Amino acid sequence: MKIEYFDSHAHYDDSKFDEDRKEIIQKMYDEGVTKIISAGYNLESSKYASKLTSEYDFIYTTCGISPNDIPEGEKEFYKELIEIKELTKNEKCVAIGEIGLDYYWNKENKEYQKRAFIEQINLANEVDLPIVIHSRDAISDTLEILKNNKVKLLLDDYGSLSRNLDHIVSICNKNNIRYVIQKFSRWDDLGDFSDKNYTDQEVERLFKYCSFANVMSLMKGKLYRCTTAARIADIGYIEESEKDYVSFLEEQMNIEEKRQEIRQLIYDKKYHKM
Repeated sequence: MKIEYFDSHAHYDDSKFDEDRKEIIQKMYDEGVTKIISAGYNLESSKYASKLTSEYDFIYTTCGISPNDIPEGEKEFYKELIEIKELTKNEKCVAIGEIGLDYYWNKENKEYQKRAFIEQINLANEVDLPIVIHSRDAISDTLEILKNNKVKLLLDDYGSLSRNLDHIVSICNKNNIRYVIQKFSRWDDLGDFSDKNYTDQEVERLFKYCSFANVMSLMKGKLYRCTTAARIADIGYIEESEKDYVSFLEEQMNIEEKRQEIRQLIYDKKYHKM
């Protein structure tokens, strides 16, 4: 069995790669590194990493401003943060980072580092992405910030169909629960596909390529890429393989193996516009 490797943290914007960057990236792939995350650590590196994702199918990116790269003025930081948010619109941006605290190299601006860290956590919550953390000699403050900034609700607004939305928002405001409202222009009924006149190829595409970029679905003991894939499988519209889901139906399970299966399901996930 051929082993495939995943490089979860690379910096191919580094000038050390200027002479042979393309050759090295291609060699990585040829040697079995089939997924690479080129991590951003400031605005320029995030832009460069995002550019690489358009040049290579197997390269993904993270976008963020590390504690060692936050601008001297906070006004400039917020300007850069707006651009970082724009970069997250790239569907191959898989996280905000690297972000965090570094008290080894920078001891004089701890409070500013904390504010920059929290703002980028807020951005991650807003765009529904995980974070990549850089923490050096700052573990206590890092954990404290993560503990106090880890919860934000994502509320879906389907217009007249969301009859309880105002009540939920009121509860959130009363209890200081942070939330983001995500507006949808339509409701996709996943109950039946027979009236949509899909071809077999279109149904297969719906199953393999998800329209929900940050949602997975657990149905009848199986974890699928998204709600659409789960529903199509449940009503028998397509013949699925074991690679299409992660099963939790076994009486005895190896937790680490299941984690790896879930990671693989996430990394293989592809998206399309409905």
